[in-house]
Amino acid sequence: MAFLTREQLLAKEELKIEKVILGKDHVFVRQMNAHEHSLYSQLLTKQVPVLEDGKETGETSVESVVEDWPSKLVACTLCDDKGNLLLKAEDWQTLSQNMTAAKLDKIATAAMKLNRIKDQETKVKN
Repeated sequence: MAFLTREQLLAKEELKIEKVILGKDHVFVRQMNAHEHSLYSQLLTKQVPVLEDGKETGETSVESVVEDWPSKLVACTLCDDKGNLLLKAEDWQTLSQNMTAAKLDKIATAAMKLNRIKDQETKVKN
């Protein structure tokens, strides 16, 4: 096992791309890099004001938001055949409202596998 050099650590890694068959059509999803994964994780949280005796303290806490997590994941991983992302992270709401649950779940399942996300709801709650 070799020690990685600075140059090796900073070299751009090739992200894996996977084709997802949707009946007669298909899409591609890809791995997220570390920055994209961080942005995706931010979509799964929200800041809420801390209350004390019914009044805001000026502080905030972070809460998990598992609602629509499949559309958030798909928005962050859907790409063309070269790996270029097709959507912006904020497109998840439109995607969630316009795509069938069956199609969205099939794409999200492929993206979960590719990004080694095992059980999204458990991951977010812990």
